[in-house]
Amino acid sequence: PMHILHSKAADVPKEYRAAASAILCARLAHNSKLAANVPLIHRVLGVTKSAPGPHCHKSRRPIERRELDEYHCAVGVLDGGIVVAAAAYRHVKGPRRAADNGLDFTELLLLAVDASHERRGFAKAMVRHIEREGARARSARLVVVSNGHAFWLQPQLRLEPSPLSSL
Repeated sequence: PMHILHSKAADVPKEYRAAASAILCARLAHNSKLAANVPLIHRVLGVTKSAPGPHCHKSRRPIERRELDEYHCAVGVLDGGIVVAAAAYRHVKGPRRAADNGLDFTELLLLAVDASHERRGFAKAMVRHIEREGARARSARLVVVSNGHAFWLQPQLRLEPSPLSSL
């Protein structure tokens, strides 16, 4: 069975963060078109602080240090310490002026499973884990930042496309 280690990204042991980064880079930054994901992955997981600052393409602004510090890392580990899945997520509070209005959410920014361990339910287990963590943080919903991969369209995940997803 897969065990999931999770914590603020900076608090996850370095060897697990490095393995998580390797999986995320192999799956989400494997060609020149996706190479811009490498600094983001490294910075969000705290693997490096010297990489160029990632930026938000939608708002055209750098992602601030305080935002990077909010990310959690979840690492799926098999018996024997083999890392097979990795995710980065954060809990986002709604506007302060709208206290307890259901606008808090959990943002799943990165999720990947090692190619040799696909189709074993590890990605779904990671999503369920992050949903539980979101519920503990009192998030009203899970927001997935996705490239549109068919995985996210599976009915079992119970995700709904956002009106913003077509932008």
